[in-house]
Amino acid sequence: MANVTNIYKKTLLDYGATAGTANKYRCMLLTACYAFPLAGASLDDDNVTAFLASTPNEATVGGYARQTLASGGTTGPDDTNDRAAMQFGKATFTSLATGETIVAAAIIWVSTPGAPNDANDYVAMAYDLTDTPTNGGNIEVRWNGTDGTGDALYLS
Repeated sequence: MANVTNIYKKTLLDYGATAGTANKYRCMLLTACYAFPLAGASLDDDNVTAFLASTPNEATVGGYARQTLASGGTTGPDDTNDRAAMQFGKATFTSLATGETIVAAAIIWVSTPGAPNDANDYVAMAYDLTDTPTNGGNIEVRWNGTDGTGDALYLS
C-alpha cells in the first residue's frame, strides 16, 4: 500500500481553489429526507444526478438556488493531523420560503469550471447541520470558523 504525502494532498486541493479553476465548488441544501449516515446512497462514486436519484433530498422551497462557494484556499500540509484542508467562505441562502426542514449541506465539485452539470459533477462531501425549518428567512452554512470561513473539506 502506498502513502500519499501531505504536500501532495494540499496540491490536489489547491487545484480546486486556483483562479484558473474558479467556480469549482458549489453548495446545495438537503432536506429532512436525508439521513446520516447515508441510507441507500453513497458519496463514493455518485455524480450529482445519481446522488439525488437515490435520495431525493435537495431543497425545493421558493427562493432556493445552489450557491457558488468562495474558496479561502487550502491550509496545510498539516503533518500533525496527516491531512490538508480546503477553506470556504460561508454560504448564504436568502429568503427561503416556508415549507422544508434543512438538515445538511453538500459540497459539489464542478468538473467544468463555471459550467455546472449534474451528470458530470460530483458530491465531494456532506456536512451535517442543525435541523432548521425554512420560514422566509436566510440560512447560512458556516464551516469550522466563527466568521463562517473555515476548513470544510479534508483530504487525509
